[in-house]
Amino acid sequence: MHLDYGVCYYKERKYISYSIAESYREGKKVRKRTLFPLGKLSETQVEQIKLILKVVNGKEHMLSSIENIIPLESRSYLDVAVANQIWENWNMDKAFNKTEITDSIVSTPMVARALTMNRCIEPASCYSIKQWVKGTALPQILKVDPEFLDDDKIYYELDKIERNKSYLESYLFERTYESNPKSYEYVDYDLTTSYFVGVKCNLSNFGHSKDGQFHRRQVILAILVGRVGEPGVDQQYLAGRGGEFEGGMAIPGELGLHGGNGEEGDLQEQEQKQWAETFHALSLEG
Repeated sequence: MHLDYGVCYYKERKYISYSIAESYREGKKVRKRTLFPLGKLSETQVEQIKLILKVVNGKEHMLSSIENIIPLESRSYLDVAVANQIWENWNMDKAFNKTEITDSIVSTPMVARALTMNRCIEPASCYSIKQWVKGTALPQILKVDPEFLDDDKIYYELDKIERNKSYLESYLFERTYESNPKSYEYVDYDLTTSYFVGVKCNLSNFGHSKDGQFHRRQVILAILVGRVGEPGVDQQYLAGRGGEFEGGMAIPGELGLHGGNGEEGDLQEQEQKQWAETFHALSLEG
């Protein structure tokens, strides 16, 4: 059996009429007879009937419903694909210094990409990165075997990513400044404190603590956020000597900012180039 159709014209309009037919042999001639006239059909109905006839004719097709289809394996795709495309749009691989990276199938930029995407989508420890990657479409997208992303490889590349910190900050600043210079006309800033267990941090000091951790060494952390909050600004952070009240920190003043802790500040009027150099130099100190 097959789906047959006939065409006719009426008042310059084309009409297609469908029917289910079958072929048969009469002597040496092959003829056709109509089994079920169907009339006019939509394109969707035509495809559905063709599929049904393939099943009826036993051509190794099976008709089922979506409820009866059970996936044997599922992987996250959409969120990973979006995050990967953002990385590609920013062309982040070019931000790394070629002399400070591992140039192999699993390169430093690739490891940084995987860690960044994990942090954005489903934060996990370095021990769990390999398992997370296996549960996503990242191996197919990046064409990499997730077995290479073991603990030793990740920790080895983390040191190289850290050595590329200044290059990454410079690259992001240049990209954001080039696309929107006015976003740097002023920055907002906020300060907080954190404490660390250890004795070798030169910035740490005993004293004032918002967390009530007076018995631990404190470090003051600062973050600068621009008008539109793009990553070139969001990633600029500073560390100051602990044990002091954050509202009295002189870091905002060095940039020509005024205002209290967490308030919006205004930059003094100056050339954009001079501000860019000052901001970049300050970010490197952190």
